[in-house]
Amino acid sequence: MNNIGIEKISIYPSSLALDLSELAQARGGDSRYIQESLLVMRRSLVPLWEDAVTLAVNSAKDMLNDTDRAEIGLFIVATESGLDQEKAVSTWAHRYLELPSTCRVFELKSACHAGAAGLKMAESWISSGLNRGKKALLVNVDISNNMTRHGKMEYSLGAGAIALLISEQPDFAVIETGKSGIHTHEVTDVIRPLPWKEIAFDVEASLFSYMDGLESSFEEYCRQAPGAGDAAYFDHNIYHVPFPGISKQAHKLLLELQGEFGKEKSAASFEQKVMPSLYYPRQIGATYCGSIFLSLFSLIVKAPQLRQGDRIGIYSYGSGSCAEYFSLLVGTRALEIGQQQGAMLDALLGQRKILDVTAYEQLEDARSAQMQGQDYRLDRDSLQDWCARHYSGSGRLILESIDKHLRSYRHV
Repeated sequence: MNNIGIEKISIYPSSLALDLSELAQARGGDSRYIQESLLVMRRSLVPLWEDAVTLAVNSAKDMLNDTDRAEIGLFIVATESGLDQEKAVSTWAHRYLELPSTCRVFELKSACHAGAAGLKMAESWISSGLNRGKKALLVNVDISNNMTRHGKMEYSLGAGAIALLISEQPDFAVIETGKSGIHTHEVTDVIRPLPWKEIAFDVEASLFSYMDGLESSFEEYCRQAPGAGDAAYFDHNIYHVPFPGISKQAHKLLLELQGEFGKEKSAASFEQKVMPSLYYPRQIGATYCGSIFLSLFSLIVKAPQLRQGDRIGIYSYGSGSCAEYFSLLVGTRALEIGQQQGAMLDALLGQRKILDVTAYEQLEDARSAQMQGQDYRLDRDSLQDWCARHYSGSGRLILESIDKHLRSYRHV
């Protein structure tokens, strides 16, 4: 088996947030349902001076040292939030991350499955030997669009970027090469017909497609790993989380496929094998392409009694749709990396500015106008001087202006 996987991981949640209990109160919703069924608490928001490029760069820049940069030969940005119908987000990010000119870059779109597809593409490139010893950088970045308000989908949005350095030194997590189940079928459940417009056509169809993809991809996985039919095969389980609560239904289905039935048994297994993976998704919200990697990071940081070599079953799903079931093993330095990066992420989450519902709505309206071609100039007075107070001296990349669609960025 090839020894390929995730060497490093880093998460950037941006700098604003919305309390979802406050949103429920403003919408006349049920806060208990939000917290106990959807399992959401807060979600990240993105100021106007950040976009897919800045999130991507800010997630990876502190993770990479000069040696890492020199060794990267493939750079993939997985996203549903591309800024241009031709120019790839990865070209901008390549520039501001100061990666080698000999690095192949491209943007990958396949709904939320793009992150898993990017990981598998990097794995294949490295295992081919044609990488000449080079490493791959995969950044998963997405920002929710301004969907119809006053609906349940409003609670399942979010933003963030998750950067992965993939190599033959899988200190964080090892890919189990050759164990992967795929299921693809066309369904129109969620689409973005325009860059600033996201539509959930049929929520029930989307949930059915998600579960159908899990069942079919897991059955294909079991053909390559017959032992997976036993519930003891996986030490932990991760599911794509458009909202964390869906993982309860997904885990119940998986246990049934493994011959395990019963409400109490399912609840106990969920608490032990899945719940730790939801810690950060509950605070950041939907991260689309990066969903499974944010859950992976949460699991490594928060799961009690996690050990090197533990097997993690992972389900990736992208609307439209493509589903994949695969597995990773906990790496030799996973706990050390998780502790270091977890402290950094906790600090970023603690520093976020919490917006009230009115400010959140104003921000999303302004972002929609910006995405529809309205020119933009950085307003240092907006959000009570938040850019100057929070970003200055941080070294982060910000969007300074848009002039006739031409974007200008700078480090602050």
